[in-house]
Amino acid sequence: MGFLDQMKGWFSKESAEASDVMDGVKERVGLDLAARERDLKATPDQKMDAIQDEIDSSSAFDDIAAKIDATTAKADANADLAEVENAETSTEIGTDADEDATTTDPTDPEK
Repeated sequence: MGFLDQMKGWFSKESAEASDVMDGVKERVGLDLAARERDLKATPDQKMDAIQDEIDSSSAFDDIAAKIDATTAKADANADLAEVENAETSTEIGTDADEDATTTDPTDPEK
């Protein structure tokens, strides 16, 4: 009978766990139903207040604004970096231009 006792113990544990899960589901469904009933009974002013509270507490717009700011900051930083690199390159080209003025290009037909 040891095997049957183990099976009985396993089924009782599983049933207790399923019962706990169902209690949680019932509680969530009850809370959701109560919230929907409150929404149905609410006056238009109360509904507008609830919508405005939800909008105020929503961080979706804040997240989008932060992404825009980060993108703008990155673009500005890249532009600044490009300016610095161009300035460094133009100073290097300026020194090379003096050397190139004395040399001739063999492929240039005018020379």
